[in-house]
Amino acid sequence: MPAERITVTGDVRHDQILERAVRPELAASLRSWASGGATLVAGSVESSDDVVIFEAARRVLADRPEARLLLVPHDGSASERNRLMRQAGRLHCAPWRPGEPAPRAPVVVVEGRGTLFDLYPVGNAAYVGGGFRRGGLHAVAEPAALGLPVIVGPHWRGSQDATALVRVKAGFPLPRRRAAEALARWWVRCVSDDHLCHRVGEAGRASLSRGAAGRTAERLAGMLGT
Repeated sequence: MPAERITVTGDVRHDQILERAVRPELAASLRSWASGGATLVAGSVESSDDVVIFEAARRVLADRPEARLLLVPHDGSASERNRLMRQAGRLHCAPWRPGEPAPRAPVVVVEGRGTLFDLYPVGNAAYVGGGFRRGGLHAVAEPAALGLPVIVGPHWRGSQDATALVRVKAGFPLPRRRAAEALARWWVRCVSDDHLCHRVGEAGRASLSRGAAGRTAERLAGMLGT
């Protein structure tokens, strides 16, 4: 096809994410739990993320006991909840389902599906799972649309959204070695630096292609002669 006939209109999925409304009632009981202001929401977590996340949590909680970690597994089943509870080891960890009272534990594992977007606003920063295996990184556009700094594993280059976030310094990839140390460092920095968070929020949202659906519809209408 000749190059002059190709038009890039953007990612229509971004319009859906940017226009999506958060359901605040789902996370209402977690607001006081997260009020210490050092909360990391780890979304779409897989088993390949476990070691790094829990080691980083141990490091952060040792210095900042007010810190909080909200874990939302990619598979929201009871078996995944139980796996994460076991992996937490000596960390004080508790399960939670949306609508229940917040547990009195610094590490909370969410059971159930379909609530991750609504839970991201509880945090000051987001970790998106799947980046410790090739081709496995999950959706980074949701926390970016909500203005959160986004931390990802070392295998992020296959994701166009992650590449865009890293390019505008709104995404922070972890190294392959000493990843837990790096995650702990970014966790603390993202919740301690208001200027960084504001800049990241603006840059992250700007990296998403707003209006792609309208441009696509307009282009198709022109091709159809309507």
